[in-house]
Amino acid sequence: MKKINHSLRRSVTPVKIYFDDVTNIIDLLNEVEPRTLEISTKDHILSLEELKKLEKDEINYLQITCHDPHICLEFNSSSIINDVNIFVGEESTLVIGLANRIIDILKKRRKFITRFQNQTYAWGLMALYIFVMIVSGVVLEKNNFLNVLFGAYAFVLFVLIQILYALPSIQKNIIVLDVKNNRPSFYKRKKDEILLVIISAAIGAMMYAAVDILILK
Repeated sequence: MKKINHSLRRSVTPVKIYFDDVTNIIDLLNEVEPRTLEISTKDHILSLEELKKLEKDEINYLQITCHDPHICLEFNSSSIINDVNIFVGEESTLVIGLANRIIDILKKRRKFITRFQNQTYAWGLMALYIFVMIVSGVVLEKNNFLNVLFGAYAFVLFVLIQILYALPSIQKNIIVLDVKNNRPSFYKRKKDEILLVIISAAIGAMMYAAVDILILK
């Protein structure tokens, strides 16, 4: 009697990973001493060294496949499916453990918005929005401007998150062909502009609220 091995599939929402992450994944796969290990983009089958030398800053599709044991890691870039998929050809403890370690690397590189892109968070956000609208509606007769303003902000936040989910730049996987230390984060690059926007918005909201309170008096 021989046990039948069933293939398994795990998925992670779109990520932005760096060349050192790819190197770490390759090192993990080499731990199981596969018979073959292949790296491919949309147009080439290449080695790790050749991948780094591509004349591109980043790519959106990458597939890493090893045989004996069979493990396939695919960074999708289609118009419909953009998750990172991991296919495992057997259910051994060693291979499943290896797949979980790869998933741990990927989860740390998920794009911030996509971390909340599931039905639980979507329904939670909708419930919060409805609750705020009800509370704002109850206090509307009391001319409580701050509550109404809070409700408006909740609505804008809800709309913005839905728009962000649909943006191609959010949905695509990004494989940066450089190490992470050479690429400053978005916050580090834009922190002055972000701080200025936050301060301006806060001042504007307080001035608007003050004017409204004076008018009501």
